[in-house]
Formats: sequence, structure tokens, C-alpha cells
Amino acid sequence: EKSSEPVQTKVTEEAQRKAAEEAQRKEAEEAQRKAAEEAQRKKAEEAQRKAAEEAQRKEAEEAQRKAAEEAQRKEAEEAQRKAAEEAQRKEAE
Repeated sequence: EKSSEPVQTKVTEEAQRKAAEEAQRKEAEEAQRKAAEEAQRKKAEEAQRKAAEEAQRKEAEEAQRKAAEEAQRKEAEEAQRKAAEEAQRKEAE
């Protein structure tokens, strides 16, 4: 029975080593999975931020365009009013 003890110890050591390797492999996989998830989350956040910035930029451009149109419309109205006043004044003369 004593002769089987070193073999038993070797088998136990081998099993322990394999179990430790497996645990380490699983830990590494989990860390990799978490890193990949984090990278994906950051990428999604960045894409969302860029989309929000783009939407804001477009909104600002649209507001600027509308303001320019409004200013132009008012200018045209003012010019028309002045022309009408001028025509009326000339008529009165």
C-alpha cells in the first residue's frame, strides 16, 4: 500500500494543477469578455455622443438658416414699405 502513495500524490498534484489551470483560463476568459463588453459600451457611448453633437449642429444650422431667412424677409418688407411711401410721397407732390 505504501508504494501506491507517491503515485496517488502525483495524480492529486496533476489534478490540482489542471484545476488551477482551468480556473486561470476561465478567469482570463471572463476578464477578456468584460474588457470586450466595456470596449463595446464605450464605443456605443461615443457613437451616441457623436450623434447628439451632429443633431445639435444640424439644429443650430437650421435655426441660423431660419433667422437669416427671417432677417431677409423683414429687410424685403422694409424696402417695399419705403418704396411704397416714396411712391405715395411723389404722387402727393
